Amino acid sequence: MKRWYQLNLGQKIFLVSLSTTLGALLVVLIISVSNIISNGKKEILQSSMGKSRLIQLNADQIISNAKYNIKAFSTSSALQTAMANSYSEDNYGVYLFSSSVRSAITNIMDIDSLVSEGFLLSKDFWLYDLASNSVSLDKADGIRQRYEDAKSRFGQISITVDKEKKELNFTKALIDIKTGNDLGMLSFNLANKQFSNIFGNAIKQTESVFMVSEEGDIIESVDNLGIGNTLREEFPTFAKVPDQFESRMITHDRYLVFTQKLSETPLYILYFSSQRAVSKQAAEGAGMIILSGVIIILLSIFLTRKLTRSITTPLVELAKNAESISRGKFEPIAIPTRNQDEIGTLTTCLNNMVVSIKDMTSEIYSEQNQKREYELQLLQAQINPHFLYNCLDNVNTLISEGNNIQAMGMLGYIGRYYQGILSKGRNAITVKEELELVKNYLQIQSIRNPQLFSYRIVMEERLAHYTCLKMLIQPIVENTVLHGFSRMKEKGMITLTVSDTQDTIGITIVDNGCGMEEEQLQGIFNASGSSLFHHFGLKNIRDRIQLRYGSEYGVTVSSRREEGTTVSVTFPKVM
Repeated sequence: MKRWYQLNLGQKIFLVSLSTTLGALLVVLIISVSNIISNGKKEILQSSMGKSRLIQLNADQIISNAKYNIKAFSTSSALQTAMANSYSEDNYGVYLFSSSVRSAITNIMDIDSLVSEGFLLSKDFWLYDLASNSVSLDKADGIRQRYEDAKSRFGQISITVDKEKKELNFTKALIDIKTGNDLGMLSFNLANKQFSNIFGNAIKQTESVFMVSEEGDIIESVDNLGIGNTLREEFPTFAKVPDQFESRMITHDRYLVFTQKLSETPLYILYFSSQRAVSKQAAEGAGMIILSGVIIILLSIFLTRKLTRSITTPLVELAKNAESISRGKFEPIAIPTRNQDEIGTLTTCLNNMVVSIKDMTSEIYSEQNQKREYELQLLQAQINPHFLYNCLDNVNTLISEGNNIQAMGMLGYIGRYYQGILSKGRNAITVKEELELVKNYLQIQSIRNPQLFSYRIVMEERLAHYTCLKMLIQPIVENTVLHGFSRMKEKGMITLTVSDTQDTIGITIVDNGCGMEEEQLQGIFNASGSSLFHHFGLKNIRDRIQLRYGSEYGVTVSSRREEGTTVSVTFPKVM
């Protein structure tokens, strides 16, 4: 004990650190190796169960995605229209049916990756082959019976196994969503590569996966263990005990076997894992842990003495400053040390990190505030209760004055206006839909103040179906009506023109309103902005466009006082 008190601080730290480190490492090594040996089977079982369930979930997701594609496809307006029409039994009828169906398919389903083969059958027995894009008239008894069976399920999706092709078949009767009438039938085989990709990516060389039917037919497999042919006759017995793990001796080796049924299908996933290979890996892992422990012990003896003398004082200071940082005080650390080792480097790096965190926190805070502001502005512009209240008040006035026809007209425009704003939750709508929103807004304002302005919208029909961000043009027109014509009582004019280049859509809004001074014009896109565009600023519209499409697109403005304003909006051609 006297010897201990004669040691200096460095020697005490060295002895304590070394003994603690060595003791802890030895305990960890013993416990780790013991756990690996004693719990090896349990860990192997849990790992295998987890992987087999993951494979089954991925396979279920593929089937769920296929069903989703079928539902989306069967209810699409393009397919509903194509299947509801009747076609003459000649070349022209074949052409019309083929082109309309092909257009509906390519807009919704990725046929090449989803389907190996299949067909669409109309109510008049026009048969469209999905694989070859060919059309034929098939009124055979077999196809009639298949059609009747599909109709008897009242639109439910039937999932069966095509025993000849060894593929999963999806069949569904197509029903008119408006009238409930039969439109035909969709039937296709799901491409097996959908499953082989997830099987191959999920398992290792010591594992095999089979997808089999209730009769034991192999639909798809990745057989890394080479046991498929040996087990072919036993697959039906495995399929009869789903969701169970068992250990079975196969070809002089023991395997973990897990069976799971795929949801809503007559298929089973059979997962096999070699216990011998996995146990060997566990033993190798234990050996690596022991070797690593020995190396760490030797390094600890060497490094503990080396580091003891240089870490005591600066380490205490670092702890104090780290505690200050944890309380949110992001100030640079000042540690009185001349060390050029890891402690000095740690101090420098921690100082840099504190500065970076401080700057990043400010930047994130600013971005979040800006995002919330944009979201609030957009929500206000979409809902705009003040505008609705004014409109309803005007309707009430018109009714009280006996102008019922005008009141009904305004109510119709109000309904269509807010229907356009909602757009079923979509953020992007067609140019035609955006212009309809603008037109409804202008019609409402015209009824409220019929002498104030007139308008003209010029657009070629071929540009109507390109997409744009919702509420892109309407706020600009709203600014024109509320602010551009604020000092006018009559003869205002708004001209809206849609044009295009090879890959760009341009929309120009020209008015003859009061215009802006150069100072106002220069301040439109600044952070402070102009009060003229405070409600839904042009800067907001420009930022939305550039965030979605890139900095080469956006908004430009030109204006002269008492002469009017021209606003040009550009965005890429996207269908």
